[in-house]
Amino acid sequence: MKRGWKILAGILAGLLFLYFVFLPQWRDYKQVRQDLEKIQRELEGDRRLIANLPRERERLEVLRQDPVIKRLSLDLREGVDVILLGLQASARNVKITGFEPGLPEEGKALIALPFKFQVESNYPAIFSLVESLEAGGLRNMAEIRNLKLTAGTVPGTLTGEMEVLVYMCRDARDKLTREEMGADKIGKADLFSP
Repeated sequence: MKRGWKILAGILAGLLFLYFVFLPQWRDYKQVRQDLEKIQRELEGDRRLIANLPRERERLEVLRQDPVIKRLSLDLREGVDVILLGLQASARNVKITGFEPGLPEEGKALIALPFKFQVESNYPAIFSLVESLEAGGLRNMAEIRNLKLTAGTVPGTLTGEMEVLVYMCRDARDKLTREEMGADKIGKADLFSP
């Protein structure tokens, strides 16, 4: 009878070991394996992008010399600023995950086009994008009205929502420059300082 209890206790100990130790580790192993495969796919995509980088730079230089590109109007309805925003985000490895244009706000001398966009990347990349917008990275004057950042789903990443106003003159023949608008009165070097 004592031998039967030892066998039963051994089986019970084995089942408890399987349930409380082995199965949680197995589940964690499968999750880590899936995460690793996802990261490897992203890495392979990044390697392809890096391999294409010299060719894309050559194409960019050709486009910069194109007389049609040089003659683009500063009119917001043509969408140049949205394209430039996408190119700047891409150059900084910032993913734009959402874009929502707002209704134009008309003033006496300016028309402002508000738009919201969602971004996802690491903090330095998002900060670099914000700095470029503040420094005049778009063809038209832009103002960041709102910026909300939250922790992303992947460790080390942030997701954020940015609200930007892009301005243009009411009369396309009389465009104001940043200096005339008082560039020193918009934006600040450190967006987190009071």
